[in-house]
Amino acid sequence: MLEHTVDPVRVLRALVQAATPDATFIVSLPNVAHIAARLLLLFGQFPQMERGIFDRTHLHFYTRRTAIAMLGAAGLDVVLCRATPVPLEQIWPAGRSTAPLTVLMALQRVGLLLAPTLFGFQWILLAKVRA
Repeated sequence: MLEHTVDPVRVLRALVQAATPDATFIVSLPNVAHIAARLLLLFGQFPQMERGIFDRTHLHFYTRRTAIAMLGAAGLDVVLCRATPVPLEQIWPAGRSTAPLTVLMALQRVGLLLAPTLFGFQWILLAKVRA
């Protein structure tokens, strides 16, 4: 939800103030550097969508680097950052063969291993309050 707020650092700082010193923050942010987003931008497109990376209600867009920097500005240290794949199984047409879906999901896993900043759909970050 941080990408939907006017000042996500202020929101995080308030949460850090309310948290115990040993709190762990789990943050999920869409990756604007995903290959699909890059291709759309390359061809001059900035679509307004109902969900996903280009959700029309997003006020902020993040790469791995900018997500980590935002958490740092709020007084958090990122201890783990992982990319997630596009949830293809949620958009796969019902009644269609799942064999191509299985292949596409396997290709995504390989892509995430080789180039997470390019093929990661979202970032999942675990962060601790800075001591």
